[in-house]
Amino acid sequence: MKAKASFVGGALIGLLVGSRIGHALYDRVRAGASAMARNPKIRSTASTASDRATHAAKSAGTTAAHQVKHASSTVAHRFTDRFNGVMHHSMHDGDGGTSDDRGL
Repeated sequence: MKAKASFVGGALIGLLVGSRIGHALYDRVRAGASAMARNPKIRSTASTASDRATHAAKSAGTTAAHQVKHASSTVAHRFTDRFNGVMHHSMHDGDGGTSDDRGL
């Protein structure tokens, strides 16, 4: 919905600017922008920027996945260590693990 509103707003602003500066000047500005967009050097720079952004996004995704895996491993080890500590503590109490002080 936001994209549609932005598009309509941009179209209205373009229409307003076009009517205020005169049709001939508006056509020259539009032709200049189109020529710039067709320029091979600008297209190449835009393509390079797009490729770099894609690579950065993939790299960030890989890094994030690695960090999530590392965090889950750390949590699992901490839980296991804590659970083993509770079991070890309850075995030394001699009550089979019913102690209220479970080390949590």
